[in-house]
Amino acid sequence: MGGLQDESFKKHPPFISIDTVSLIADFITEGCKALNIENVSIGFHGGEPMMQKLHEFETMCSLLVGKITQHANLNFTMQSNGMLINNAWINALVKYRVHLGISLDGNKEENDKHRVDKRNRGTYDRVLQGINRLKSSQYMDVMKGVGLLTVINPESNPEKTYYHFTQEIGVSDIDFLLPDITHDQKNSLDAKKYGDYLVRLFNVWINDQTDVRIRIMKSSLDALTGGTSSIYGFGYNSPHILPLITISSDGSIWPVDELRVTAAFHKNRPKNVRDLSLTEFLSTDLIKEIRYASETPPENCMTCCWKQVCFGGNLVSRYSAKNGFNNQSLYCAGLKDFYATLSASLLESGYPYQKIIENLKDRNCYDKKYLHKRCENHSTII
Repeated sequence: MGGLQDESFKKHPPFISIDTVSLIADFITEGCKALNIENVSIGFHGGEPMMQKLHEFETMCSLLVGKITQHANLNFTMQSNGMLINNAWINALVKYRVHLGISLDGNKEENDKHRVDKRNRGTYDRVLQGINRLKSSQYMDVMKGVGLLTVINPESNPEKTYYHFTQEIGVSDIDFLLPDITHDQKNSLDAKKYGDYLVRLFNVWINDQTDVRIRIMKSSLDALTGGTSSIYGFGYNSPHILPLITISSDGSIWPVDELRVTAAFHKNRPKNVRDLSLTEFLSTDLIKEIRYASETPPENCMTCCWKQVCFGGNLVSRYSAKNGFNNQSLYCAGLKDFYATLSASLLESGYPYQKIIENLKDRNCYDKKYLHKRCENHSTII
């Protein structure tokens, strides 16, 4: 959303060939051996990955499993709109243990404002049919449920969306995403509105007292309690996690797909699995730039008490053509409210104030005034 108009897909085949899949499998396998990689995650997305012929998808999975699992553990994910789900696809997803994420942006009214087909028809009803097919199948038992992915609309009602997903649809794994917008396309973005959405979402989630998993909540709480972010490019990631890469249907290799909205993504000629190894690709200047940015907060974030948790925010929201990734997140003001709210909740639940200070790695910079307002009865906040 809100980024460059990337049209590189027009130069790629609409579907990947088995010959290219074989080259990709070799590319990954050799990378695993050279870099001692123990775990590999491959995500299928598009476009719509279920538009590929099912037998070709199964051949692709079989080939990848046969080569890669000799050297590393392998898991598959797929991001889909869910409209083409049928019993045959369900059987294939179960066979190869593909964890499925379905894109849905709220209830019928909210979703169909933006997610429409080529005939400008809303997709909600057909997506829900696909989810219901999954819920009535063996998939739910084998894969322990299906995930939803939704892009945050700050004008919508987070409580209504949360209960629609969890109580009416019945899912327990939800990924709420901030829109991919750079400093060059920010227009009139109101960071406080996004922060308010996240705060309200957190409050309804934490008070629900269920086992619903919201990735941005879990990741941020993990960071506040001394762990690392589980969202690549958002917060402090473990140094043992290699940069995510995208491989297109023609075998060309790119940085993580969300960076397509940045000029950095497009400034170099794409490499190809036919021409270089994974080790060589990870040594390119562009990947080095992205890796440095993910490990280094922007200069104007260095005095912020939340830098250890936030690390400058999502890489896309930090980018400008002028400064590269050396900008604070467009969502900065809202994220500060969000992190302070999470910290206040931890204190209210008995988590030691001193531990939060230690985890933030900043004893002199802390939003005590905000926390005091949130936790007026907490005696350690003065």
